[in-house]
Amino acid sequence: IGFKGILLFGTDEQKAKFLPDLAAGKRVACFCLTEPSAGSDASAIKTKAELSPDGKHYVLNGEKIWISNGGIADVFTVFAKTPVRSETTGALEDKVTAFIVERGPGLTSGPPNKKMGIKASNTTEVFFDNVKVPVDHVLGQVGEGFKVAMNILNNGRFGMAGALSGAMRTCITAVTDHANTRTQFGNKLSTYGDIQEKIAHMSVRHYVTESMAYMLSGVMDKGFTDYQ
Repeated sequence: IGFKGILLFGTDEQKAKFLPDLAAGKRVACFCLTEPSAGSDASAIKTKAELSPDGKHYVLNGEKIWISNGGIADVFTVFAKTPVRSETTGALEDKVTAFIVERGPGLTSGPPNKKMGIKASNTTEVFFDNVKVPVDHVLGQVGEGFKVAMNILNNGRFGMAGALSGAMRTCITAVTDHANTRTQFGNKLSTYGDIQEKIAHMSVRHYVTESMAYMLSGVMDKGFTDYQ
């Protein structure tokens, strides 16, 4: 989901600038939403982005945690609060805005987090100290970052389910091979009813997961947006 926002909401210029190198693996992206006081509640983030007096860039300050690829990324999809004037009251309100941020002065990463699993994934804190972000690096519209974040996460969750259906298939293959070759009490494991039942349940769950992934990808390809 590191560059999913560029795919979904990026301008033609943003896509042309970032996607080729990201797709080729020459650059790495990450998704920066979670903060010490804001996890699932994206509207509670405290990272701020203030427009410069000359209107050419935003100045970004804040901290993100549990960021996958945080220590190795070159491109960051960052969510921050920006002052937006209300169309109804005329007052300034803090609204979430999404930004494409490139690693540079003021952007630092903490050491890799010590985790119980998924240790091959580089997960760190990311800090922003007066980081300058060009105005043309706003992703989507100013003040509509919450919408950007939710669409990225929903899209990413679909991708995770599709990927994991492949892992489920691999597990079923390994279990079936073992059951067909392992002998206990004079018989192959695959001849015992309880083993057959377990493999059957695994296969049913995999079939459902894979079918849902195909169905959802189909409606997404057809242009549906209300597919939740």
